[in-house]
Amino acid sequence: MFMYRLKKTCPDQSIASGTKLSPRMILLTVIIIFLSICVYAQKDVEKLPPELKEIPAFEEPTQEKEVAKKEKEKKPKEMEIIFKVHEVKRGDCFWKISRRYYGVNDRWREIHKFNQYVKDPHWIFPDNEIIVPTYKEIIKVPKKGKIKKKEIEKDTFIASPDEKFDGCITALKEEKMMPAYGDCVFVDIGEFTGVKPKSRYTIYRVEREIYHPDTDELIGTLIKKVGVLEITDDIGEHDSTAFIVMSREPVLVGDLIKLKPE
Repeated sequence: MFMYRLKKTCPDQSIASGTKLSPRMILLTVIIIFLSICVYAQKDVEKLPPELKEIPAFEEPTQEKEVAKKEKEKKPKEMEIIFKVHEVKRGDCFWKISRRYYGVNDRWREIHKFNQYVKDPHWIFPDNEIIVPTYKEIIKVPKKGKIKKKEIEKDTFIASPDEKFDGCITALKEEKMMPAYGDCVFVDIGEFTGVKPKSRYTIYRVEREIYHPDTDELIGTLIKKVGVLEITDDIGEHDSTAFIVMSREPVLVGDLIKLKPE
């Protein structure tokens, strides 16, 4: 009986007879082997020269590192804001206007911020004038002498706070409900300002002032073209008589005038 138990519990006898090891014995064996490898590896490292003992940290390839550095040092583009005036047509809405100017629909709130006179952004009507802020990169070009740009007359635009006009309409020769084409008006410019007969001036009307929605800073004034007048031979020292030669709507006292570009 004793010999039988001894044979049964002897490890060598169990392995030789093909008996399987328990999972606990397998795990213990693996741990012992792993620890032995670590001990011998540590001894090999200690035999190395000091300069080889420290493993350098991973470094990016030189080319990628240079590109990343340049991107980091790259200055943000200088942008200038350019305000455009959109005249509402039938079927327009803020998200359509956003898509037209930005290429996406979801920037309509940015446009509405500059048009707070529209109380409900879901309701805009034909002939409403919507201010649309657009952005353009500032490109600095070396100066090669002054080049006079040809002035382009605009129907509707935003005049800067320091925009200058030549004068204004001071009175109507005949009291009418709707003075328009062919009617005679008086303007506050004359010989003192160099006015000449048959000179033509564009008639403009101030619509409203435009303020930045975030800073409340005055951006400018919305100006609309109303018509054109021509100076007659009746020119005084500080005033003149003129005829309306073109009008889109009734001309009013106080409307501004500016010499038409040639």
